[in-house]
Amino acid sequence: MTDINLEQTQPKITSKLQQLIAKYHADQDKQSYREMMEQFRTAGKLWVAKSPTTKNYLLNYVDSVPTAYLFSDKTYYELFEKACKEKNVAVECEETTVPQRLRLFSDLYRSGFEGIEIDKGQVAIRMSLFTVIEKPDFSNLPENKRPIMNPSFMRAANAFLQATEWDQVTDGLKNDLLEEIFSASYLLPMESKGKDVGQVKRRSTGKTVMKKNSELSLPLIRNTEAQHYFPIFSDLHEYVKYDTKRQYKILEVTLEDIKEFIAEADGAVINPFGANIVLNKNMLDEMETLETEK
Repeated sequence: MTDINLEQTQPKITSKLQQLIAKYHADQDKQSYREMMEQFRTAGKLWVAKSPTTKNYLLNYVDSVPTAYLFSDKTYYELFEKACKEKNVAVECEETTVPQRLRLFSDLYRSGFEGIEIDKGQVAIRMSLFTVIEKPDFSNLPENKRPIMNPSFMRAANAFLQATEWDQVTDGLKNDLLEEIFSASYLLPMESKGKDVGQVKRRSTGKTVMKKNSELSLPLIRNTEAQHYFPIFSDLHEYVKYDTKRQYKILEVTLEDIKEFIAEADGAVINPFGANIVLNKNMLDEMETLETEK
């Protein structure tokens, strides 16, 4: 991302967490670290920087680690926002409370983040996300019980869309995104029209997947130009933004599956209420060609 440099400032209000961060910086004491981490986990409110462009958390790579920005006082965030605007970087914040804290950390993982920086512009501290939550490991679950989740796709989409906003797109960012799109599994809403969904289950894994000639009804969404797209989703969090009433059943699909029906509309759209990445048949063919040429 565009480098956001903030001169260290001294707002009139100093949060308790900021005091503990400064104390730990000064003495590097284990007790100071424990007090700081306890306050971080239990502080009444935190503010996290988000990107209106991606509808996700603002992404920056700090020492090659995909990092999110959190703030222990809204004043600190507002100083950060001001510096971002001076760089023509759109940013907004989301306030989180203690009951929402674990959900925030889990959602950062889902979105492809691995690091956090607290109070950028003050006495800041960086840490691995996995110092505050345990990194999820689904390898011990049967394959048909593992949730569909694509953190690396989310990260690649965030990086590409932010770079597009700042006119900093590179071939590397584009290829990273195309590779993630190609290799991901997705959630597809569908109506079975009386057909037993169990009849389209993959025998080897037990997961429900697309099957050629299956009699399924797939919903479409329409854009402002009256074009119709099949909505597909990278994870359940993105899916429920669409199916708020849980009226559809869900299929697990891959790009190979999507190719079977994409020509019946103007295309497909990944996470229409998030990254909103539009695919059409020509794009799928291009991705398949790139993958073959590897």
